Amino acid sequence: MTPANSATSLDASLTLRRHEGINRIYDSVFAADDLCKKLKIICDGVVSTFEADFCRIWMIRQGDQCDSGCPHAVSPDERHLCRFRDLCLHLVASSGRYTHLDGFHGRVPYGCYKIGRIASGEMPTFLTNDVTHDMRVHDHEWAEKHGLVAFSGYQLRDHQGQVNGVLACFSRHTISSEEHAILENLANSTAHVIQVDLQRFKLETLARQQTRNLEKLLAFSQSLCSSRDIASLYQRITSLTRDLLGLDFSTLMLLSEDRKSLAVRDTIGFDQFMTGPFDVSDDQGLFTFVVQKKTAATVVDFTTENRFKIPSVIKEKKITSALCVPMMLGDDVLGVMIGHSLEKRIFSAAEISLYQSFANQAAMAVKNKLRMQALQLSEEKLRTMIETLPIPLFYKNVEGVYLDCNVAFAEFLGKPKEQIINATADELFPGELADVFRQADINLLKSKKKQIYETQIMSADDTLHDVLFHKATWCNQAGIAQGLVGIMLDITMRKQAEKELAAEKERLAVTLKSIGDGVITTDTNGNIVLINRVAENITGWSQAEAAGRPLNEIFEIIHEKNRQLCESPVHNVLEYGEILGLENHRVLITRDGTEVSIADSGAPIRSRDDEIIGVVLVFRDITNQLKTEEELLKIKKLESVGVLAGGIAHDFNNILAAILGNINLARHLLDPGDEVCSMLEEAEKATLRARDLTQQLLTFSKGGDPVKKIASLPKLIRDSAEFILRGSPVVCHYNIADDLWLVDIDTGQMSQVIQNLILNARKAIPDSGRITISYENISDIAAEEVLSLAEGDYVKMTIEDSGVGISANIIDKIFDPYFSTSDKGSGLGLAITHSIINKHNGLISVESEPGQGATFTIFLPATLDVRKRLEKKSLSFSHGKGRVMIMDDEKMVRDVAGHLLEHLGYDVVFAEDGDEAVNLYGSLQDTAEPVDIIIMDLTIPGGMGGKKAVREILRLDAKARVIVASGYSNDPIMALCQNYGFRAAVAKPFTLSTLAQTIQVVMSSD
Repeated sequence: MTPANSATSLDASLTLRRHEGINRIYDSVFAADDLCKKLKIICDGVVSTFEADFCRIWMIRQGDQCDSGCPHAVSPDERHLCRFRDLCLHLVASSGRYTHLDGFHGRVPYGCYKIGRIASGEMPTFLTNDVTHDMRVHDHEWAEKHGLVAFSGYQLRDHQGQVNGVLACFSRHTISSEEHAILENLANSTAHVIQVDLQRFKLETLARQQTRNLEKLLAFSQSLCSSRDIASLYQRITSLTRDLLGLDFSTLMLLSEDRKSLAVRDTIGFDQFMTGPFDVSDDQGLFTFVVQKKTAATVVDFTTENRFKIPSVIKEKKITSALCVPMMLGDDVLGVMIGHSLEKRIFSAAEISLYQSFANQAAMAVKNKLRMQALQLSEEKLRTMIETLPIPLFYKNVEGVYLDCNVAFAEFLGKPKEQIINATADELFPGELADVFRQADINLLKSKKKQIYETQIMSADDTLHDVLFHKATWCNQAGIAQGLVGIMLDITMRKQAEKELAAEKERLAVTLKSIGDGVITTDTNGNIVLINRVAENITGWSQAEAAGRPLNEIFEIIHEKNRQLCESPVHNVLEYGEILGLENHRVLITRDGTEVSIADSGAPIRSRDDEIIGVVLVFRDITNQLKTEEELLKIKKLESVGVLAGGIAHDFNNILAAILGNINLARHLLDPGDEVCSMLEEAEKATLRARDLTQQLLTFSKGGDPVKKIASLPKLIRDSAEFILRGSPVVCHYNIADDLWLVDIDTGQMSQVIQNLILNARKAIPDSGRITISYENISDIAAEEVLSLAEGDYVKMTIEDSGVGISANIIDKIFDPYFSTSDKGSGLGLAITHSIINKHNGLISVESEPGQGATFTIFLPATLDVRKRLEKKSLSFSHGKGRVMIMDDEKMVRDVAGHLLEHLGYDVVFAEDGDEAVNLYGSLQDTAEPVDIIIMDLTIPGGMGGKKAVREILRLDAKARVIVASGYSNDPIMALCQNYGFRAAVAKPFTLSTLAQTIQVVMSSD
């Protein structure tokens, strides 16, 4: 092998070793996890692989000014003063002779010395194999001293060509071109490693920064969430942002609802006058810009700022820099956050981003707090309303457990709320009621609809209450029922009021029905609104038919006399606006054409505002009333006659008593065949007829009350009718009910009634004809539409004839006294008939059409008492013995009675009045011939009469026999003499036989 070949082989082997070394360096670098370690491995690999004396790597730190701690910057060697003064190369890795990183060469100014000039690009690559003489190397002596031969330096550029540092090495031997190329490649790889690691470092740094920012945001958010109220939240926001970003001033401002102004909610550093509000439409300040642009803005130096209008307070506070960001909620601006600094400050993008994040987080917190505050306020209002609500209210879950209730509910149950909450209905209410509530809750939760029902609950005071439940479900967002809420209305008072109202309505309805008055209400146009049942019956129109019709169609009224149509009552009431009693003589034309006499009145219906909204008419049928008034007029006429007749009859009876007594006694004293006897008999008959006339007059007097006894009408009426019709061509027919009730009547008076009616009927029939007498029982007198009769049972009798009838112009006068159509009539027959029926508490009426006969109808009260009074048996005429006292104020009555009694064999004493009778009876009581019988006159003008005298006699002798005598034969005392102490009664004038029989009955009564 030649030397040349040997040298070539040696160089190839060295090159191969160099490449292997480089690969080992790469393997070691890739295995390392730290940039400093990687750079140290590269330096160590250069020293070992290229047998260099030492190797070093410098890196540029952006923003590191060379005048800040660089020893070369203050070097007295003017040649090496840094020309850039904003960059400095830092020694980061060293190997070989020098392994330390500090010292004079720990920092090299950018552009100075070999390293700085390589980095600046003045010498992109540097290679010399004569360091001791190369002028580019400034320290020749140092190089020679250490035996250094070669120096090489290389830029470390990233993929964009930007210089990140310098790799350099010194060697004791020369560096070949191949080694230089290898080192240059190593420098490029080193630059790539640095770039990759720096990129990773930046990412890690950014991640760490973001993590720190997130941690700050989280701490910020947590701190905001712990704020008690909105004011403390504002304070926390301003204090946290000031502390986190190191600000001197911190201010929070919120937009108004109309978004036209900003108001300071909290500030640190400014005075209270900063509370605003500040107009965002006209003002051109920093916060206005931020609100309008919805973006952050900074001011580095207010002294040179010309974009924004600067408030005077900025200069007063000597503020230099500011950062303002919008508080964003989505795309809406809630307000702004402004930080101010006294020192000049350039806010980095990271700081602005962090401040913006704080602002957005604060906006959300403020919005939530405001919502929560509003919600709390609403809840407080709701809670206050619920608690103060007088209506019991409660909440339940789906299991029926009470979750809450108000005070009213707890007080109603008489239990504390703590005992109600978490309890169920089974624990609060009786079993049956709890079952009702449970089933109602189940139904409600199934239907999810509102529920209303009534029930009864016993309250705390043991009072049973009617309650009305209103309940509804409350559901979650998915529509699933979560429970129910309910209120409980105490409707006890309402139910009671409803009952009272219903009762009042019922009473009103009953009243309206019972008073017999018709009621019609109209609107102001005269159209009918309401018509009651009575009005329906009178008019013939129903409510359904009448409603809405004009009043004149339903309520057509005319004047009774001139038959002219009357003006509408509604018009009159509306015109005068007050209650009007309308004129008399008005007739209502009913639906079927019937004419009804009415009495009516009208009144306006007024609203609460006293406005007339309608008219009410009240009317009644007075047709029967008018007839009753006519009937009462007749009665008054009869009573006036009766007053006169009573006085005349009493005196006339006394005269007749003397006449009849003397005639009767004379007949008994004469021989029956004597001619005078027949004359006396005629005189006696005339006297008896005079007595009958007197009895008719007594019917009108106060003494003409009937002497009643229970009797059957058919036989009495048949006997009376046949007596009158005997020998007449008129035939009488009878229609008698099988179970006809008995009546309590004076048979004599009732016989007189029948005789008078039959007699009139016979006179009304010119030739032959018929009279029909009918009887029937009446249990419902109201259905008969008769007047002046009380409720009860009656016997109805009708006497219908086939005569000429009664004309309309006189039918109302036939019961008047002394009214007669016959020249021979006295005019007392029907008047007496009317009086008798009236005094029997009955009623008589007549209906007739000329040419169609007449029908008299009589109603008499029936008696259901089947016991009949016993008739006294007739006694035979006989003479007696004993002493009889005659008490009478009339001497002729005493004389004739004395003659009759003496003729019968009695000893007679006399008294003019009661006082004398009592004294005489007492004086003779203990003698040998006491008074056996006293005959007393009932009425003694100016003295004691029989009614009082008999009591005095009975005090002297309880067994005294006293007979009452009176010209008022129908006096109640005469009918019920035993009730007053008398043994019997005898009517004046009396005959010898009547007097003898009465005395005989009394004498045998003991």
